Amino acid sequence: MLACVLRPSKIDGAQHAAAVIKLLITRLRQAWPDTRFVVRADSGFCRRRLLQWCERSAVGYVIGLARNARLHAAVEVAEAALADAYKASGAKQRLIGEFSCAAKSWPHERRVITRLE
Repeated sequence: MLACVLRPSKIDGAQHAAAVIKLLITRLRQAWPDTRFVVRADSGFCRRRLLQWCERSAVGYVIGLARNARLHAAVEVAEAALADAYKASGAKQRLIGEFSCAAKSWPHERRVITRLE
């Protein structure tokens, strides 16, 4: 474990995530300046501040997005095709795809990777 933050349960679990990751990456870069770092987090940590810090600091990230109507609309056709393929074959279907998306609070589009089953 690199860090542990004890917080009251009444605050957002991701409230200090950007600050903690910034501290960790800064210290790790002191020891390994040529290392590429990638942050992996679930959708509970998908916050504008963290995404922007990663982009400004040349830190890669793979962060989940909570499902919403806009994302669902972007994959609706692919989901229908998978359902049809499943009905025809009876075999489990899987599709990994990507598209660009921009939430209203984002300054630009970002790459979204989707896994449909």
